[in-house]
Amino acid sequence: MTGLDSCIGFLVNNLARQFKKGMNERLAPYEITVAQWTILARLWEQDGVTQKDLAKSLQLEGSTIVWLIDKLEKKRFVVRKTLPADRRSTQIFLTPAGKRLRDELPAFHVGLDEIATASASAAEVEGFYKLLRLMSVNLRNYQPAEQLNDE
Repeated sequence: MTGLDSCIGFLVNNLARQFKKGMNERLAPYEITVAQWTILARLWEQDGVTQKDLAKSLQLEGSTIVWLIDKLEKKRFVVRKTLPADRRSTQIFLTPAGKRLRDELPAFHVGLDEIATASASAAEVEGFYKLLRLMSVNLRNYQPAEQLNDE
Protein backbone atom coordinates (compact mmCIF):
# COMPACT_ATOMS: atom_id res chain seq x y z
CA MET A 1 0.00 0.00 0.00
CA THR A 2 1.14 3.48 -0.78
CA GLY A 3 -0.26 6.96 -0.47
CA LEU A 4 -3.36 7.70 1.56
CA ASP A 5 -4.35 4.03 1.75
CA SER A 6 -1.34 3.44 4.00
CA CYS A 7 -1.97 6.47 6.23
CA ILE A 8 -3.68 5.42 9.48
CA GLY A 9 -4.75 8.98 10.27
CA PHE A 10 -6.47 9.37 6.90
CA LEU A 11 -8.24 6.01 7.16
CA VAL A 12 -9.38 6.57 10.76
CA ASN A 13 -10.56 10.10 9.97
CA ASN A 14 -12.47 8.84 6.94
CA LEU A 15 -14.08 6.10 9.03
CA ALA A 16 -14.98 8.62 11.76
CA ARG A 17 -16.69 10.88 9.20
CA GLN A 18 -18.75 7.94 7.93
CA PHE A 19 -19.78 6.99 11.48
CA LYS A 20 -20.61 10.60 12.33
CA LYS A 21 -22.79 10.94 9.22
CA GLY A 22 -24.69 7.73 10.03
CA MET A 23 -25.12 8.66 13.69
CA ASN A 24 -26.30 12.19 12.89
CA GLU A 25 -28.86 10.78 10.46
CA ARG A 26 -30.19 8.48 13.17
CA LEU A 27 -30.19 11.24 15.81
CA ALA A 28 -31.87 13.88 13.61
CA PRO A 29 -35.44 12.97 14.69
CA TYR A 30 -34.39 13.70 18.30
CA GLU A 31 -32.84 17.05 17.33
CA ILE A 32 -29.47 16.25 18.85
CA THR A 33 -26.05 15.84 17.26
CA VAL A 34 -23.40 13.19 17.82
CA ALA A 35 -21.39 15.68 19.87
CA GLN A 36 -24.39 16.36 22.12
CA TRP A 37 -25.12 12.64 22.35
CA THR A 38 -21.57 11.93 23.60
CA ILE A 39 -22.16 14.30 26.52
CA LEU A 40 -25.50 12.69 27.32
CA ALA A 41 -23.97 9.21 27.04
CA ARG A 42 -21.20 10.14 29.49
CA LEU A 43 -23.77 11.61 31.90
CA TRP A 44 -25.87 8.43 31.62
CA GLU A 45 -22.76 6.64 32.89
CA GLN A 46 -21.95 9.20 35.59
CA ASP A 47 -24.48 11.94 36.30
CA GLY A 48 -23.27 15.05 38.13
CA VAL A 49 -19.72 15.05 36.81
CA THR A 50 -17.96 18.42 36.75
CA GLN A 51 -17.79 20.30 33.49
CA LYS A 52 -13.98 20.10 33.59
CA ASP A 53 -13.98 16.32 34.13
CA LEU A 54 -16.57 15.89 31.40
CA ALA A 55 -14.38 17.81 28.94
CA LYS A 56 -11.35 15.76 29.93
CA SER A 57 -13.13 12.41 29.62
CA LEU A 58 -14.40 13.31 26.14
CA GLN A 59 -11.12 14.98 25.12
CA LEU A 60 -12.88 18.26 24.30
CA GLU A 61 -11.68 21.82 24.72
CA GLY A 62 -13.30 23.91 27.45
CA SER A 63 -14.99 26.29 25.01
CA THR A 64 -16.43 23.37 23.03
CA ILE A 65 -17.90 21.67 26.10
CA VAL A 66 -19.45 24.98 27.25
CA TRP A 67 -21.11 25.46 23.85
CA LEU A 68 -22.43 21.88 23.75
CA ILE A 69 -23.77 22.06 27.31
CA ASP A 70 -25.45 25.38 26.45
CA LYS A 71 -27.26 23.63 23.58
CA LEU A 72 -28.34 20.71 25.80
CA GLU A 73 -29.44 23.10 28.53
CA LYS A 74 -31.63 25.04 26.07
CA LYS A 75 -33.23 21.73 25.08
CA ARG A 76 -33.76 21.04 28.82
CA PHE A 77 -31.75 17.80 28.80
CA VAL A 78 -29.16 19.01 31.36
CA VAL A 79 -28.74 21.59 34.11
CA ARG A 80 -25.62 23.18 35.57
CA LYS A 81 -25.14 23.42 39.32
CA THR A 82 -22.32 25.33 40.97
CA LEU A 83 -20.44 23.46 43.67
CA PRO A 84 -20.93 25.17 47.04
CA ALA A 85 -17.34 24.40 48.09
CA ASP A 86 -15.88 25.89 44.88
CA ARG A 87 -18.06 28.35 43.00
CA ARG A 88 -15.68 28.17 40.01
CA SER A 89 -16.56 24.50 39.51
CA THR A 90 -19.79 23.43 37.85
CA GLN A 91 -21.46 20.02 37.90
CA ILE A 92 -23.65 18.86 35.02
CA PHE A 93 -26.81 16.90 35.80
CA LEU A 94 -29.35 15.21 33.58
CA THR A 95 -32.89 16.51 33.81
CA PRO A 96 -35.80 14.04 33.82
CA ALA A 97 -36.07 14.66 30.04
CA GLY A 98 -32.37 13.88 29.63
CA LYS A 99 -32.77 10.66 31.62
CA ARG A 100 -35.82 9.63 29.57
CA LEU A 101 -33.94 10.22 26.34
CA ARG A 102 -31.65 7.32 27.19
CA ASP A 103 -34.58 4.91 26.94
CA GLU A 104 -36.13 6.65 23.93
CA LEU A 105 -33.03 6.65 21.75
CA PRO A 106 -32.54 3.50 19.72
CA ALA A 107 -29.23 1.71 20.06
CA PHE A 108 -28.25 3.31 16.76
CA HIS A 109 -24.51 3.21 17.38
CA VAL A 110 -24.66 -0.56 17.93
CA GLY A 111 -26.30 -0.96 14.53
CA LEU A 112 -23.56 1.08 12.88
CA ASP A 113 -20.87 -0.93 14.65
CA GLU A 114 -22.47 -4.13 13.37
CA ILE A 115 -22.65 -2.81 9.82
CA ALA A 116 -19.02 -1.65 9.90
CA THR A 117 -17.72 -4.96 11.29
CA ALA A 118 -20.09 -7.32 9.44
CA SER A 119 -17.36 -9.15 7.52
CA ALA A 120 -14.89 -9.31 10.43
CA SER A 121 -14.55 -12.11 12.97
CA ALA A 122 -15.21 -11.48 16.66
CA ALA A 123 -11.45 -11.81 17.30
CA GLU A 124 -10.68 -9.21 14.62
CA VAL A 125 -13.22 -6.80 16.08
CA GLU A 126 -11.86 -7.22 19.61
CA GLY A 127 -8.31 -6.79 18.30
CA PHE A 128 -9.39 -3.63 16.48
CA TYR A 129 -10.88 -2.14 19.66
CA LYS A 130 -7.72 -3.01 21.56
CA LEU A 131 -5.52 -1.43 18.87
CA LEU A 132 -7.65 1.74 18.76
CA ARG A 133 -7.36 2.16 22.55
CA LEU A 134 -3.60 1.55 22.42
CA MET A 135 -3.12 4.06 19.60
CA SER A 136 -5.20 6.64 21.46
CA VAL A 137 -3.05 6.27 24.59
CA ASN A 138 0.15 6.42 22.55
CA LEU A 139 -0.90 9.62 20.81
CA ARG A 140 -2.08 11.25 24.07
CA ASN A 141 1.28 10.49 25.68
CA TYR A 142 3.42 11.51 22.69
CA GLN A 143 5.65 14.54 23.02
CA PRO A 144 7.64 15.71 20.00
CA ALA A 145 11.41 15.86 20.54
CA GLU A 146 11.42 19.69 20.37
CA GLN A 147 8.94 19.85 23.29
CA LEU A 148 11.12 17.49 25.33
CA ASN A 149 14.17 19.73 24.72
CA ASP A 150 12.25 22.82 25.87
CA GLU A 151 11.45 21.37 29.28
